[in-house]
Amino acid sequence: MGLVVNEAMAASLPVIVSDACGCAEDLVIPNRNGFVFRSGDAEHLAECLRQAVAANLEAMGRSSRTIIDQWTLAHSGRSLVACIAYVLALPASERAVDQR
Repeated sequence: MGLVVNEAMAASLPVIVSDACGCAEDLVIPNRNGFVFRSGDAEHLAECLRQAVAANLEAMGRSSRTIIDQWTLAHSGRSLVACIAYVLALPASERAVDQR
């Protein structure tokens, strides 16, 4: 997960991210503080951009700031635990492990 989304939200900006972005599920509330488009789907991205142009971006930016201000270490910990649980539930053959 890159920090650019967190930084944009801390600057009171709305965000547009793909569903492949690690923070999309945790930080973006569609139509409240931004938009999430399907990764690789240029038409869906274009639709999100059209919605953004028509939206109240100032209010969305304020929502971004509120969301990121309420993010805590506990949120991060729960996300990490969920990620580990997901990986451990995969069959061993599907877990990518670099042996270098």
